[in-house]
Amino acid sequence: MIQSELLHHAQKLVRDSVQSITEVQEGSADTSDNNTQPSSRPLILIACSGGRDSLALAAVAQRACANQAVRYGDAEYKVGALIINHQLQENSDLVARQAAERCEELGLSPVRVVDVTVEKTRSGVESDARDARYAALVSEAKKLGAIAVLVAHTQDDVAETIMIQLIRSAHIDALSGISPVTYFDGIPVVRPFLSMSREQTTQICDELNLKYWDDPTNGDDVEGELAQDYPLRSRIRHDVIPLINRVADRDIRSILSIGSQFAREDLEIIENAVDDAYTSIVREKNGNEEIKIRALHAFAPAVQRRVIARFLENINITPTRSMIFAIIELSNSEQKKKEVYISSTLRANKLYNVIQLWKDREYANF
Repeated sequence: MIQSELLHHAQKLVRDSVQSITEVQEGSADTSDNNTQPSSRPLILIACSGGRDSLALAAVAQRACANQAVRYGDAEYKVGALIINHQLQENSDLVARQAAERCEELGLSPVRVVDVTVEKTRSGVESDARDARYAALVSEAKKLGAIAVLVAHTQDDVAETIMIQLIRSAHIDALSGISPVTYFDGIPVVRPFLSMSREQTTQICDELNLKYWDDPTNGDDVEGELAQDYPLRSRIRHDVIPLINRVADRDIRSILSIGSQFAREDLEIIENAVDDAYTSIVREKNGNEEIKIRALHAFAPAVQRRVIARFLENINITPTRSMIFAIIELSNSEQKKKEVYISSTLRANKLYNVIQLWKDREYANF
């Protein structure tokens, strides 16, 4: 069968993404964390929901390995699939079984359906489901001795993520989108399709006669604006992005996807600067960390904010904008001694040239 240019391109994306982690994997012989030793054909797993994006990725990855386009040293990769059943929809069991059947028909092995229970928090169902999904993917990957998990995020997901992050926080980090590789407990989660559009994954499915499932919460078949009870991501995909595309007469998904690459590169430089600044600004005293005010003021405001945010994170406090600016304002106070509450239970104390965090009458990180 003659493959289209799109299929060739998709296979190249898979090959390049997988091989980008090969040096790291080949350089590490420690598999003690896995319950099983890797086979002579190293295993990569596809996270497949049965949707068009993940089903296209499953098919492309399997074809790439069958054509020996992707290799691990002298060995060919073996491609399996994990189907995470979140059990949040009435027919989720059926959808999971059908996704597994289609992966098996494509030649993937092993194929596992994993049922998870989504613990609901104030973060929202989408975030809670994502946390449960990644935990299950990493756990199963370790059990099966897989060296990587591939997920099918596309440039549509990148654009949607950036918009959601901008809504929640007007911060440069919001522009970074989705990272091509993220490590969870030592397992690389790789995203080969970040430069591809949903239309392209649909085209791959159509070309290969793959029957995919569309999540009803996406609202694909709904005419007009989606109701407020649809997930925010779905409303952005269905309503906002098409509107921006029409107004700008450009594809905002591609623009944001390309821009996110530059943002990640810029953020890496910023984080390196913060690493250096942190060692100068924060010191340890009696087993606790404190901020040296003069050292803090020697750096640019952007670095100051990030150092304070990391300082809070290092003592298991989620930093907020109000906390960060309260500490900065305290550092600028002319008073030699001063304390301010940065939360209902947490106080920042200025003691001459340092700032300490106290909870009740003890250091916050005691």
